[in-house]
Amino acid sequence: MYNYLKADLYLVNLMLDHVQLVEKTVGRQIDTDYMIHLEHIAYHLSEISDKTKQILPEMNWACLSRLRDLINYEVYHFKLGDVIETVSDEMLVLSELLPKLRDCLEQELEGARK
Repeated sequence: MYNYLKADLYLVNLMLDHVQLVEKTVGRQIDTDYMIHLEHIAYHLSEISDKTKQILPEMNWACLSRLRDLINYEVYHFKLGDVIETVSDEMLVLSELLPKLRDCLEQELEGARK
């Protein structure tokens, strides 16, 4: 169980980094660093494990799946020099949800270590 939690915490941190990067990039041109980050997260992003979903049933897992769709969209449609004009409602929800999920996973991980 420890390994599932650790892997899922890594995914949540990747997602949170991406949401924060999108928020910082609004109104500016997409640069090389953004594109590198986008490729990195798209390559590493997978589904949160079912075991974690069972431990934390109160979380909005559909919202996290939607983030995967948004990232895939970005990979295929964003180009260097494009400007991110707004942050989607999903991203705003995730900016609140992901820190809570990260904290819950850290607590579960700490409990699993004992």
